[in-house]
Amino acid sequence: GGSGVAQGGGIHNASTLTLNDVVIGYCVSTTDGGGIWNGFGCVMTMGDCSLVACQASAGNGGGLWNSGTLNVTNVTINGCSASGNGGGIWSDSTINADNLEVVGCAATGSGGGIYNEGTIFWVGGGILASNNSGNTGGGMHTAGTVELTLVNLYQNVSAASGGAVYHDLGGTTTFTECGLYENSASAGMALFIVQGTAYFIRSAVV
Repeated sequence: GGSGVAQGGGIHNASTLTLNDVVIGYCVSTTDGGGIWNGFGCVMTMGDCSLVACQASAGNGGGLWNSGTLNVTNVTINGCSASGNGGGIWSDSTINADNLEVVGCAATGSGGGIYNEGTIFWVGGGILASNNSGNTGGGMHTAGTVELTLVNLYQNVSAASGGAVYHDLGGTTTFTECGLYENSASAGMALFIVQGTAYFIRSAVV
């Protein structure tokens, strides 16, 4: 893995990039995007890929930092960390995900698994599990729009509010055929909503 690199310890994308069957592991960025940095207006497509134990040592997005369009299919982000927000993923733009797993990631700030200020369409199944945050949103902190379908969110831990999901500053979060269970926080173990709207459709909260 690469280390000591600003904006993308493993990969820095400033254009259009497709990755198939690629493992990016043990990379470190001194700012954002421990594993991957996807710049403003850029497009990245990932299929059958893994990001493992990558770190944003003084920034956001331990596994991946996204300000463009990110398309992922059968992707795993495992054991990544950030000193800021978004241990697994930080995004202020668009993510289209089909069978994404974000597991065992950590953020000193908010969004242990994912920190979102944009739009996430996550369908076709997936897991958001065993992530933890030093602030809000053990699994996910969102201040944008999120649509989750067939996603299981479990055993995420927030040191503050929103064990699975912390929904902030408007927008909409929709859970369709999802399971939220065994998450932990001081308030809102499954969901803590400040502003905006949340919908549960054929989903279970335990």
